[in-house]
Amino acid sequence: MLKNRGMQTKRDKKSQKEIAKQEKEKYREYRINQANGNLYWNTGNLEKAKNYYQKASENAEDIGDKGCEATSYLGLASVASKEFNYEIAQTWYKKALDISETEPTDTILKEKALVGLGIACFNLGHIQEAIEYIRKARKLPAKETEKEGINVENTQQILDDTEETASPS
Repeated sequence: MLKNRGMQTKRDKKSQKEIAKQEKEKYREYRINQANGNLYWNTGNLEKAKNYYQKASENAEDIGDKGCEATSYLGLASVASKEFNYEIAQTWYKKALDISETEPTDTILKEKALVGLGIACFNLGHIQEAIEYIRKARKLPAKETEKEGINVENTQQILDDTEETASPS
């Protein structure tokens, strides 16, 4: 009987390892699809970008990663906006925003969704709604952007100091 328990434990561990391996592979597929979407977005091939962002969102759903899912939705929304399909863009931005409001995601993701919604609303002629989304985005804590701003200021100060030291008197 103890021998059977030992064999069962080994099978359970093997099964757990296999599941972990499959999850890792799914996450890898997500990252590849998201990266390809970004690549095609940056090269202006919007149709391929859309296809890869769609695949990435499906991968993210499969692994249950809401942050990744929202990031893919932002990509899909950007493609729709670039194609002047602001109604579709709104749908994707709202999906990303819904996730950012129910899941512990970063502030930047929520800010991008709100600003994107604002721009889409503006382009559809819904000016008051656009203003509200932008106001909400401006009220978000600026933790990440403040850090970036400080780094930029520090970098500029270092460059200025270096130029002063290097320039002949």
